[in-house]
Amino acid sequence: MLRSKDNASGLGILNTLAVGEADTGRLGKILLLAADSESRLGRYTEAAEIYAKAKEKLRMQPHPSWFSAAHGEIFSLLKAVQTERAYSKALESVKLIGADHATLQKLENASEEELAHADGILIGPRPARPTTILTRLGKLFLHEGYPDTADEFFRNAVGLAPNGASRARQGLAQIALSKNEFENAERYARESLQMGRFQAKTIHSWALYHEARQRRGKRAHDPELFDSLVRNGHKSVTGRAIIVIVGSLRKWSDPAWKEIASKWASKKDNDYNPIFRIELSKMLLAEAKITEPDASIVATSAANLLKQKWVSSKEVVGLVKTYALYSLRSNVDKKPLQRVLHDIKTRASPEANSRAIHSAALGAMLAGRHDVARDLLQEQIKGIDRGTTQWRTDVWALARMETVLGNHESSAKFYLMVAEQYDTPPRFQLQGILQWLEETKKSGKEPDITKTKARLEKVLSRMTDCRLLLDAARQLALAGEPFKTIKEVVAAAAVKSAKNSFEKASEPSEALQILIHLTRRQYYDLFLGEGIHEYWDSFPTAKREWLWTQDVKFWEYLSLVLQSYEDADKSSETDMLADALLQRATTPAQGLAQIATTYGEILVRRGDVKKGILYFEKAIPVSPVNRVTANAYYWRALAARNKGDKPAVLENARMIRRCFGTRPALYWELALDSRAILLMGEAGKAGDQTAENRYTADYLASQAEALEGDATQLRFPR
Repeated sequence: MLRSKDNASGLGILNTLAVGEADTGRLGKILLLAADSESRLGRYTEAAEIYAKAKEKLRMQPHPSWFSAAHGEIFSLLKAVQTERAYSKALESVKLIGADHATLQKLENASEEELAHADGILIGPRPARPTTILTRLGKLFLHEGYPDTADEFFRNAVGLAPNGASRARQGLAQIALSKNEFENAERYARESLQMGRFQAKTIHSWALYHEARQRRGKRAHDPELFDSLVRNGHKSVTGRAIIVIVGSLRKWSDPAWKEIASKWASKKDNDYNPIFRIELSKMLLAEAKITEPDASIVATSAANLLKQKWVSSKEVVGLVKTYALYSLRSNVDKKPLQRVLHDIKTRASPEANSRAIHSAALGAMLAGRHDVARDLLQEQIKGIDRGTTQWRTDVWALARMETVLGNHESSAKFYLMVAEQYDTPPRFQLQGILQWLEETKKSGKEPDITKTKARLEKVLSRMTDCRLLLDAARQLALAGEPFKTIKEVVAAAAVKSAKNSFEKASEPSEALQILIHLTRRQYYDLFLGEGIHEYWDSFPTAKREWLWTQDVKFWEYLSLVLQSYEDADKSSETDMLADALLQRATTPAQGLAQIATTYGEILVRRGDVKKGILYFEKAIPVSPVNRVTANAYYWRALAARNKGDKPAVLENARMIRRCFGTRPALYWELALDSRAILLMGEAGKAGDQTAENRYTADYLASQAEALEGDATQLRFPR
């Protein structure tokens, strides 16, 4: 019940169980569950008190889960910004575990005479190792934003185990990286791997090790250490480690990644997990889509992966799209695609097969083979129930394709089919009506606006969730002037509803989901940006700390707060917040990349291009393959273009596309992706051959103009 968020019922049952419970261990566990519930609800002061009681009861036996209660108490105190108490409780836990071990050692060393005179000696469960407790405390303080305290606990763990404590060394490497102490970071990460004997617990250390070496100016790849892993690591752990190693080296553009991936993807050993082969092959395929000009080679790679029996149904959907795109681009004959789809049908469930056909149709569209896409979708639509999600998805894809092709009457018909299907969710009905309206106008017909408004109001009456209302306001904003009044009413109701839901949210993760959805709509769609920083300003410090997390959504939210300040001509507030976030030792790599890139863009808009580029350059070392870091590579590419350095232009343009994984989605991502393709073309290397199908000639022309404007601004900054 507690996990399903029925907290009242769950706590009621726990209260009943606790009444009259004589077993202190059982009572401690009940209190521990209650404390966990309070913590998840964000009631940290109350949670800390209950955790303390649970710890007291669990210590009476002693029960091994007492440290779970102690850990929860310290976590809750940190969240409640009672840092001194949290530190004191952490030291107390270290002292308690030391006492437990001293007691155990005394019992183990008892003489025969002592045993003979004793009525009996009860030796309880072996307590956790002091190094384990110290490391867990270090991780807790580090995660909650106290690296100096974390450093103390990690070092104490290393002091107790000079030839071990691999996880503590991992933590020290992480702290050293955050302080730009790259030599120390490399040493700690290497020690973690070697002293941990390349066990599963050390796998994350590879990424830290590569980052430290790269940022020291060395090659990320260390052939000697890698060979040691291959010789000494357990085979299953080595396979997992190689996935991490290849991904990390690719992130840092170390050419060794491709050599390692190719070698291990082709291993045929019976004891080598085929899943590892598939994961490495997927990385090689992703890179080929960016760098390989021969479409047939990419198609063959995708086809080979599709033949693997261990490929999941979800992976099949992505691979068949790639195969359709590149096979149809390299060969006008659609029979190879039909054979692949037939093979999928023989071994996939009906639902997976339907998704694969839809995916193949999307690939055909990207290849410019709209005839193939139309045949696939129309044939599938005939054979499935109109009430299914798949039917709606297929019809919608047809509608979008006909829009691109200028067949507006057909497009309008398909959108209306979705909108009029009685079990279509309201948000899709709303979007279907608005798209039908737009396509009808483009076809030369004049729709009845009054009737359309009535239909929209009927659909809107079914929407109650704040996120659905925000999406509806966005769609109405795009519909134009005739629906301005409805849009304003819906937008006001949506913002109010979202804020109410945010205030009522019991867990930080739930609150963040609502907050980022509201903020995105305010900034990008409803042009209510001023309300973003005003709402942030209204949060007390405790609320901001409650929300603080390493989740990328939190850092996207803060980047929108920055832009809101700047748009409201509050430059000093923009600078102060950006500086505070970038200087905070606990800001994660993703956060640093997001904030540095956003602030760099703001500085460029102010006309301070050179300073802006310095911030872009800060983003790349901490998060080199990240959607937001694409901006940094864009300005790098322009700087190289102005110097006539074509190889550098090409490399940075490719990195833009790698940041998006060749799947740009948002407006700004599409703009940068298209400019990357243009830059690759200028550098003498064919860009993505799907450009002519993904982007219209007019769009590419507008992006070429924007690119020239940015290049000029770089040459002649204000």
